[in-house]
Amino acid sequence: MTTDEKRAAFDALPSPEKKRQLEMKIFKGFAGAAGLGVDPGSEKNEEPPLPDMNCTVQGAPRFYELGEITDQELARNLSRSGSATTGGFFEEEGPLFRMLNKKATSSYTTNGVPVELILHYDKQFPFLPVERLTGSEAKIAAALIPNGPFAKIWIYDSWSNKVLWSS
Repeated sequence: MTTDEKRAAFDALPSPEKKRQLEMKIFKGFAGAAGLGVDPGSEKNEEPPLPDMNCTVQGAPRFYELGEITDQELARNLSRSGSATTGGFFEEEGPLFRMLNKKATSSYTTNGVPVELILHYDKQFPFLPVERLTGSEAKIAAALIPNGPFAKIWIYDSWSNKVLWSS
């Protein structure tokens, strides 16, 4: 199957299936970059009120919630065009703050299984040098640990397949 045929087959999928496939791709990339040691074949997409992903690590269950860091206008332009946007301006800090705030107010059914939050860059290239994540964004993220639903927060860049920050 050619690349164009694969793209056409993916584009023909219903939106919920596309979302599941993209989430699985992001999660597997992140898990490898973070060195999580996920038990092979244990990765599974979930539906609310569960977090996005479920897996086991050394036999212990784990949940992961995903949140994409993307400028809203950039995301709209990409969804309308159906292809890559090659230029233009985008908001830098707002998308990270919005996603942190959105996820901080979410609740999940986990029956006591820990939930970790993976904020990721996929459509938008990360603008922040890693050193900047020790500033206000890191303080907000760290404040979510004792007060929010997450045991740990990660920021992952799918462009470079690197974890940029973790709490």
